Amino acid sequence: MTNATQGTLYIRPTATRSNWFGALAKYLDLSFEIVDGTGVENFTEIFPLHKTPALITDKGVKVTETLAIIYYLISISDKKDFLGGNVNETTQVIRWLAFFNHDFIQVNGDLKFRAKTEEDKAKALTALNALLTYVDNHLAENKFIALDRITVADIFARNIITGIKGYANYDKYDKINAWLKEISSHPIVQELSK
Repeated sequence: MTNATQGTLYIRPTATRSNWFGALAKYLDLSFEIVDGTGVENFTEIFPLHKTPALITDKGVKVTETLAIIYYLISISDKKDFLGGNVNETTQVIRWLAFFNHDFIQVNGDLKFRAKTEEDKAKALTALNALLTYVDNHLAENKFIALDRITVADIFARNIITGIKGYANYDKYDKINAWLKEISSHPIVQELSK
């Protein structure tokens, strides 16, 4: 970590929960060193759970867990409204962040790692389609995930949904596809698309 940075963000480039943090930090005009945590020899000494994302601030404060890191980064930036402009908005953004971080990641893990039999895979795919239907129905009445504008919930949800796109037929989710197109010009999405 150099003195010119605000800290170090440890990510895993293949993990949808952490591979977007560099783009988030850039959008927030923050200066963090982005490091692939899987290549850090003493990562387990620094973070005993050996999980990414993880962050060490320039003051030596360690922050783990996706939602805590999102909160920290936005809180130290000048773009605090990206997490919501008041308690009600922030609550909705966090609600949706938690939903995608838990429900979708659980199904993603089932599909990629835990489903060993065809029956298990079918159950996981049914669960994924139920989640996608829920989001599609929500987007039928709302332009964006949490608020009437793009927030960090949209960007995180986009990263999770596109990260598991190979498992389900997304053609039938018109509202999700329209929403993905709507947010595609956001600077974070543009950065992730490079």
